[in-house]
Parts: sequence; structure tokens; C-alpha cells
Amino acid sequence: MNKEKFAEITNRGECLATLYTFPQIPWPEPFLKQVACREEWSKSNFYPHNGLVAEIPYVIKKNMSLKIDIDIYILKINEKFYVPMTGKGIRFISESEYKRKRPQNKIQGMDDRQKNINDFWS
Repeated sequence: MNKEKFAEITNRGECLATLYTFPQIPWPEPFLKQVACREEWSKSNFYPHNGLVAEIPYVIKKNMSLKIDIDIYILKINEKFYVPMTGKGIRFISESEYKRKRPQNKIQGMDDRQKNINDFWS
């Protein structure tokens, strides 16, 4: 079980929105592969952004035999959205900080810059 339970997104660029396309990823729960991705988020006009706070229910641990060279943190935002992030994109926070900031989580879609980046790579 992971000791870090809560996080704040500090660099949305470290979001792994297309992680589901990598077949070697050992998803801790099968449903995550379908919901932890931009295609699923877009149904609700959601995209991760800096300042969102989340629970960390799952961690995919670094495993060089599977060519996974970082820990991947699966964030759960507002009890609805699952977001895979690298450790470089989050700051671990306390439960009290999470509870204090969670009411300010604003669900929004991609901004213009992020849309341009995603359109370029699509």
C-alpha cells in the first residue's frame, strides 16, 4: 500500500493521458485502463490542471522488466476522474490539506494551449 495518500497537481504536463495505449502497463484494476484517459474525461469536459487536489488510491510501481522506469500515481479527483501522473507533476499533501482544498477543485476542460498540444499529437 502506498504511504502517500493525497496529492496536488503542480505540473499538468506530467499527466499520462494516453497511458492506456501502452500494453505493458499492469493496471491495478482492469476498469482503470478505460477510465484513466483523456477520451473518458472529455465526456465530462474535464482535463487535469494545476491546483487540483486528489486522493491516490493506486500506484503503478517502477518495474524495469516491464520497461516502466517511473512510479505512476493514479489520482482520483472529485470521486469521479482517474488521472495517471508522474511524481514530477504532483506534490504530496496531508489529508487535512486535501480536505481543505477539495471544495475548490474546479472541473474544466483543456485550455487552448493544451488543445493545440493534443491536436498536434493526435
